[in-house]
Amino acid sequence: MKKSLLLIILLPAFIMADILQNAIDKAMPNSILKLKNGVYKGNIIINKPITIIGKGKHVVIDGDLKLSVITIKSSNVTIKNLKIINSGDRHYSLDSGITARDVKNILIENCLITNTLFGINFEKVNHSKLLNNKIISKSYSMGIRGDGIKLWYSNNNIIKGNSVLNSKDVLLAYSNSNLIEDNIGKNSRYSLHLMYSFHNIIRKNKYTGNSVGIFLMYSSDALVEQNTIKNSLGVTGVAIGLKETGNTIIKNNILVYNTTGISMDRSPDDDTMPNFIENNEIANNRVGIKFLNICENLTIAKNNFEDNLDQIDDGDAISSTNSYKWKGNYWDDYKAFDRNSDLIGDSPYTLYNYLGDFYKQNDTTRFFYGSAATTLILFIHRLIPFSKPKLILEDKNPSMIKFKIKG
Repeated sequence: MKKSLLLIILLPAFIMADILQNAIDKAMPNSILKLKNGVYKGNIIINKPITIIGKGKHVVIDGDLKLSVITIKSSNVTIKNLKIINSGDRHYSLDSGITARDVKNILIENCLITNTLFGINFEKVNHSKLLNNKIISKSYSMGIRGDGIKLWYSNNNIIKGNSVLNSKDVLLAYSNSNLIEDNIGKNSRYSLHLMYSFHNIIRKNKYTGNSVGIFLMYSSDALVEQNTIKNSLGVTGVAIGLKETGNTIIKNNILVYNTTGISMDRSPDDDTMPNFIENNEIANNRVGIKFLNICENLTIAKNNFEDNLDQIDDGDAISSTNSYKWKGNYWDDYKAFDRNSDLIGDSPYTLYNYLGDFYKQNDTTRFFYGSAATTLILFIHRLIPFSKPKLILEDKNPSMIKFKIKG
């Protein structure tokens, strides 16, 4: 359908406070509204197919700290090149920079959304795109911030090139077949949290300084690849976490300087839904992979394990992690030969727990972990075992060289 064009000429806000809402109400469906530099009154409602484009560098929609700044109630709406500020602060009404419900074919592109409780809130929004937006939450404590991006029962969307800073979460709940690609997340709680969401692709994102990078809970059939996740710190710091999640591939990710590189909790809990951890850089973490519970069908292959304080922590797993498929990983603490020069170690890589849980379950002994004292105790225990060590894993064909990661 051919779009009509309506050019908005800015008037001072104190003269026509509702200039933008009036223009939307008067415009024909599929009109294009081009806004010149200035501050426009927010709390606008879009109830028809329309395009709103900021033509200058300083086109501001101000919500005056009330409600959502922009509410979309129509499909086929485009919002581009705007600065959207000052939503309300009510969690029960999900006050947002932009909120949309029960619509499709929405495009939000190149917008700065700041000092809003929620950034972009989509509920039952399908076949839409969030491209190259920058979202900064209100400067509240972490617990009472809203989500930078929230998708609820929203499918077949593209979330690409966005930056979410100082927010709470990017949350997808009951949302399927979405692409999350090339986004940046910093200084938030969950850079990306999926719940009851299936067939999503999570690719080439960069998440730094968050409590958790990517967490999949009660979800399945995800592809998590080529993401870089750093500095997920604190007691709960996790780069990638899976809880009761299956049919998921984690590959070609760079997971460095985190408390835990990968956390696995009953993932999968169904042996017909295998998970694969392949070709990842897992380095300089407190723990490389932590198992909180047994996983029924898991393959860990061709990863680089380097400079982790603990390569693997079998935690509270109810059986040995050696029951998983460890295939040809590179272990920087592997000590053996490659006499036939096939780049595969001549003997298996084995990882034992010699010290038991004595340093894990006591704050005092945990403080000394990695010190000269515990290193000496560990050396003596390996040399002259005074109890039977627990076999954590055996990798029968360890790689002698590091793998190239396509991060």
